[in-house]
Amino acid sequence: MFKNTTGKILFTVFIGLFLLSAYFITHSYFLQIKTAEENILAKLEGISKTLSAQMDGYKFKMVLEMFSEEDEISNYDQHPYYLSQHQILKRTKELNSIQTS
Repeated sequence: MFKNTTGKILFTVFIGLFLLSAYFITHSYFLQIKTAEENILAKLEGISKTLSAQMDGYKFKMVLEMFSEEDEISNYDQHPYYLSQHQILKRTKELNSIQTS
């Protein structure tokens, strides 16, 4: 391919620089993904801790026991305790700009 030593050395150096650049780009990409995931998880942890302080576990358990069958609650204002829990969750969703499907 190359007839002289200088060409072989330059080719080896360029390949080495290319591989080194590819490594750093790939490493940086995966590091950015990991950082983004950690930021999202930290935000979700804060939201869940805030909600755990606001939600009344006794009321929630009572509603689950009253409506134990699937799809038994057809509307969020069907029961006052369920409505209060729904309002807390709705306010949290709006304040934290959470997108749901």
